[in-house]
Amino acid sequence: QPRHSLLLWQERQALRTCGLIVTNSVMVKKQVQKYYKIHQDKVITVYNGVDLERFTPCSKEMRHRIRS
Repeated sequence: QPRHSLLLWQERQALRTCGLIVTNSVMVKKQVQKYYKIHQDKVITVYNGVDLERFTPCSKEMRHRIRS
């Protein structure tokens, strides 16, 4: 498929020429390094989500009182 080949080529070019690649998991980071031959220093991982221990606006008891 010519279109598919072109898209894969564009993806390779973009990943090889960018300054930094951000992934959302170590698995994806390893795949990028393996399939695109990109050095590990160019790939960082930023996990999704929020640390609920650190960013909790109020206690469970307070939320329960507010909801009632």
